[in-house]
Amino acid sequence: LRFLAPNSYQIENGKRIEVPSGYRILSRDRIGFSVGKYNHNDTLVIDPVVAYATFLYIDSLDSTSPLMSGMARDPSGNLYLITANPNASNGAETESNLVKVDASGNMVFKNLIPGIGTVLAADASGNVYMSGTVVSGFPTTCSSVGNCGSTTNNYGSEFVIKFDPAGNIVYSSTIPSYFNPRQISSLAVNANGNVFMAGTGTIQPVNAFQSGSAGASAFFAELNTTGTAFVFASYLGETTTGQAIALDSAGNIYVAGMLSNGGYGGGTVPLLGDFEAQAGYESNGGLFLSKFTPDGQTLLFSTALDGASIAGLAVGQDKTVYLAGTFNSAAFPLTPNATKYPLGAGVNPMFAMAINPSLTGLTYS
Repeated sequence: LRFLAPNSYQIENGKRIEVPSGYRILSRDRIGFSVGKYNHNDTLVIDPVVAYATFLYIDSLDSTSPLMSGMARDPSGNLYLITANPNASNGAETESNLVKVDASGNMVFKNLIPGIGTVLAADASGNVYMSGTVVSGFPTTCSSVGNCGSTTNNYGSEFVIKFDPAGNIVYSSTIPSYFNPRQISSLAVNANGNVFMAGTGTIQPVNAFQSGSAGASAFFAELNTTGTAFVFASYLGETTTGQAIALDSAGNIYVAGMLSNGGYGGGTVPLLGDFEAQAGYESNGGLFLSKFTPDGQTLLFSTALDGASIAGLAVGQDKTVYLAGTFNSAAFPLTPNATKYPLGAGVNPMFAMAINPSLTGLTYS
């Protein structure tokens, strides 16, 4: 289901007067409207516009309903979905479908993959990239990144697949077993078609900003255009969780995650230009945001926010950084006139935050 911005208007003296409007997320299960200036003495019409709404029939291994586990969109408006189909016969293995839907809501293709797909990214050319977990029968063009001729059994390892705009596999690579245990949580793609990933685990560093860690921690890495080797692979912090990665128009890399791993807390990251002036770890836990040069070698900025968790990261064309998540600390930074909800009652409020392009302060929070 996709909505366009609503049409809002008033009729005055027989003429239709347009009123600026948009959607506004009120809570986890409520959406409202924001409207511009209008005449409060006359009727205001707000007409939500649905671009398309459609059902997708996806075959399953059994009678279990398929579950959507990932989604991405390309600049042409095509939508890509991962549907995971549990196999009730053994309770362990899963197949995934990559589904492409065009801007009008029509299914373009459905590609069945014997693997547990979890994350998607799409590039400007309509290629789409999937990561997830290898299961029996997984197809590979590179059995182990960095050593494509390896015969190692990578069952349970992570994979990255590139599909062309028609849904054909360009490459299918499994991540070496020495990255275990790990999980790829987020993907991004640059103009050259190189895949950047963020996740959590134990890795073999390559051209790393941080070459060591006491255990499983956040990592970020770049895969080359053919999916055969890492350009770099680096830890980030200690006892941290890597959850999101994004690129700006200049190719700079942004990584966000949590200052904890497995719920134990105690995580630290290097800080630089930290406008919150907080320690790397806070008593309530927290999130971190770090910016690197395009080669992943130089830290440009890094901050930590007390008592918050990260759910989304994006970077605008002007390099404004957008974060979304939840928070549970009274010290969490909010800008004046922000919509505020009281803490407590077992519910952590959501937040939306914009950090200015120079990363010196908040545009809003």
